[in-house]
Amino acid sequence: MTLAQTIPIQNLATPPSTGNRNLVQGGTAAGEGALTASNTGPYMAFVGYNRPSGQPLNGNATTDTEDRVVGRLDLSTGLVDTTTGLTGIGGTNAIRGAFTTNGTDTWIATSAQGVRYTTIGSTTSTALTGGSNDRRVSVFNGQLYTSRMSGSPAIDGIATVGTGTPTSGTQTVTELPGFPTATNSPYDFFFASSTVVYVADDRVSGTAGLEKWTFNGSTWSLAFSLLTGPVNNKGLKSLTGSVDASGNVVLFGATTDTAANFLYGFKDTLSNTSSANVVSNQLVAASTAFTGSAWNLRGVALAVTVPEPASIGVIAVGGLLLARRRK
Repeated sequence: MTLAQTIPIQNLATPPSTGNRNLVQGGTAAGEGALTASNTGPYMAFVGYNRPSGQPLNGNATTDTEDRVVGRLDLSTGLVDTTTGLTGIGGTNAIRGAFTTNGTDTWIATSAQGVRYTTIGSTTSTALTGGSNDRRVSVFNGQLYTSRMSGSPAIDGIATVGTGTPTSGTQTVTELPGFPTATNSPYDFFFASSTVVYVADDRVSGTAGLEKWTFNGSTWSLAFSLLTGPVNNKGLKSLTGSVDASGNVVLFGATTDTAANFLYGFKDTLSNTSSANVVSNQLVAASTAFTGSAWNLRGVALAVTVPEPASIGVIAVGGLLLARRRK
């Protein structure tokens, strides 16, 4: 894979309080930096903080009061919108990820204030769940899901948030039956079908890394887990994928390292239940792929429509990068 394009994100010395905000991330805060593609419309969503780069890590002190920012990338034009500067989510509460269904309606996951709803361009958000360690949000088949570790009720897996895509009211968070209430550490997830979901688990031992869960009609069970790494076992923080009509699955995942991490590609099939049958390849090493110091790969998502054709993925690091496989 080769770098095809970079898309800059605003980073002014004095963060603006209106219009497009700065959007920076913690850099070494590996839990942040999710990147998601909408299921209707050419949009991607990502999150950060309205502060200049080079400042202390975000969301780690009670004095952190800057806006939590949702960025929207329009893949048809390459334009980035960072006008969504959310107040009231400060202190030690980190913003972890966002998902937009249509470029307007947006749900966010936070580290201490649960799942929230907002719209692009807003300055406020609506709490849908109680305070909890939510990590990623996504919508599949019209249902809002979150990945959560701990919280109330105790969850260490993937859970539904209410029914459909709620925008107000206190919603019930229900873990998918069969997922554990302890031991796991889920981040990103990708529904390959209504009966197969892949989960990125950031632990470095046990049933961690790339997890595949299957549904038999009443409960979900772990089909396999796969740790990656050229030297040591590595978990995953970010994950995306696609499925063709024959049931072939292609996945991309960024490892959990806080610096100089890796992007992996995986090939699987919907029916497979053994990690021995999964093809895994290291695609990008952050330490050698980019010039400069301290590059990290964070969110990964597949671009359906981009300003230049034939791109297969978008990786969030300090800005947005388009990575294309040359044929």
